[in-house]
Amino acid sequence: MTTKNPESTLVLVDGATGYLGAHLVYALSLRNYKIRCLVRHNTDPSNLDFLKSTDCEIFKIDYNDKNSNRQHANAFDGVDYAVHLVGSIAPSRKETFASLHQDMTKIWVENCKAAKINKAVLVTALGTSEQSPSAYHKTKRESEKILQSSGLKHAILRPSLLIGHQVSKRHSKLVKRLLEMIATRPKVPLIHGGENKIQPLFIKDMSECIIESFEKDLDKPLDLAGPEILTLAKLVDRLSTLLDKRAKIAAINPQLGLAIASFLSIVQDVPILSKDQVILAQMDNIASDETNGIKILLGHTGTPLDQSIKSYQNTELIKELKAKV
Repeated sequence: MTTKNPESTLVLVDGATGYLGAHLVYALSLRNYKIRCLVRHNTDPSNLDFLKSTDCEIFKIDYNDKNSNRQHANAFDGVDYAVHLVGSIAPSRKETFASLHQDMTKIWVENCKAAKINKAVLVTALGTSEQSPSAYHKTKRESEKILQSSGLKHAILRPSLLIGHQVSKRHSKLVKRLLEMIATRPKVPLIHGGENKIQPLFIKDMSECIIESFEKDLDKPLDLAGPEILTLAKLVDRLSTLLDKRAKIAAINPQLGLAIASFLSIVQDVPILSKDQVILAQMDNIASDETNGIKILLGHTGTPLDQSIKSYQNTELIKELKAKV
């Protein structure tokens, strides 16, 4: 467990309006940390509702405005630990993987160094590698290298698919999309029928891992995955119990998936299916017992998957989707 006095410790969360960001802020608030949140200047006001319900500072930043650089730097003043959560597997047309994962990490690292923070924590993704066929994973690896070469004391955490819900209106985009398709479609379309293996990690466990990394010496990136390995198709089956409906799967050819993703990238600002999602859907995304660091940080193997899924039961999302079944 962390030993530093939380009441006198300031944690900066960059990307605080996201699914993981909101849950991390919640976990920090339960431990009485002082919290400062970095959010986009044009974020949907509803995304701030949960943050405003906590005792945190909120800094709105326009990352594309050079005049906001000073304000961005000011957000790091007095910070003990800085956590960077910014990233996307399906960037908008105005962004690229490089701008999101590399450029923004570089700005964050420079501000961490200038503020002389105690430790920088970067969250990337399980599977991050220079050899990955996924641009998402490759650029995540480049962001890791930026931090590793910075001279900062740091931790790099690579979580698997995050699942579950505690607070805010934000959800895992993949899980939410799967639930929506279960509720509204006769069959759920999955690349290769969802044969790829995954190892979901409860969102609460991930938040706790970040906090526990503050005072642990981690000499290399740490993979983090939950206690159960299953196929994506099996996950759909387990999620369907939330909607009292047995889901059926439609197997999609990867080439067709890539064609659909290309079309959506033209007609949608943020495509609901991206090329990288199709690529990753053809790969297993699991951690071996040797590489999974969950026990190093939490002292146990993680929350059982069924318990993670049950955390959705009383959410507004499930109530809305049940009305559509």
